[in-house]
Amino acid sequence: MSNFARASFWMALWICCTLSMTLAGRELSRELSVPEIMALRSFMAAMVITPVVLWSGGRILKTRYTTVHFIRNLSHFCAQYFWFLAVSLIPLAEVVSIEFTMPIWTAILAALLLQERLTNRRLLAIGFGFAGVLIILRPGVGAVSPGTLAALAAALGFSLSVTLVKRLTVSEGVLTILAHMFWTQAGLAVLLVIILSMLPGEPFNWVWPSSRLYPFIALMGVVGSAGHYCLTQATATVDATVVGPMDFARVPLTVLMGYGLYGEPLTAFLFIGAALILAGNLLNSEKRGSDFR
Repeated sequence: MSNFARASFWMALWICCTLSMTLAGRELSRELSVPEIMALRSFMAAMVITPVVLWSGGRILKTRYTTVHFIRNLSHFCAQYFWFLAVSLIPLAEVVSIEFTMPIWTAILAALLLQERLTNRRLLAIGFGFAGVLIILRPGVGAVSPGTLAALAAALGFSLSVTLVKRLTVSEGVLTILAHMFWTQAGLAVLLVIILSMLPGEPFNWVWPSSRLYPFIALMGVVGSAGHYCLTQATATVDATVVGPMDFARVPLTVLMGYGLYGEPLTAFLFIGAALILAGNLLNSEKRGSDFR
């Protein structure tokens, strides 16, 4: 099987997992705060990977890049926090459109951290991506909402995470990357809950979810863990700046989900901005012919 076929297979599974995670995140946000959602998501992921770690006798935890793992995992933890916040505040179509500036940021970070070539074509792609974000956010026309800023912060954090995964996959196995990620993020979730609980004014109180949410919690745990495995496999197969354009099918699917399940409005600015971001992603995939052989 060619690299293109393998990457397409893993990205198709990743898209299914991410759409399911989006649905679970929106439903959970109806009753639970973002810190609690993050805690539940992190604990379940740690539960999934722990038997694998024990079965290996701890061998899959061995690494020479502890610092890189930690920076990557901290970046992803913060990005996912902002992503859940955005999902709870703004339409899903807007979240996913802004999220797809991630390949644009990845192109910049890959050039800085991985010495991947930043060509004139990729610079043009970056320009298209920024233009798309400006059209969606329209700063100066109205106040930019906290939800849109959260979505943009999530895209930046995910970009750094994807770039560092590409660096780690040169010498680290997928299960090693995931084990460090899930255990580190479980620790970060505990730390976050403790800190928020100790702040004056009680800004955070743990609320046990109702039985209606149990299926969505289980769904979040399963697809969240499986999705990261699929994305890590795809990133290990191809160049870091090529994975993003393959993922763009999530945009129309998420738009349809938001419109069909939640009656979220669709605007011309959203479509124009998303189209420009798509154009940037397609330009950004210029190395596709050589990378997929």
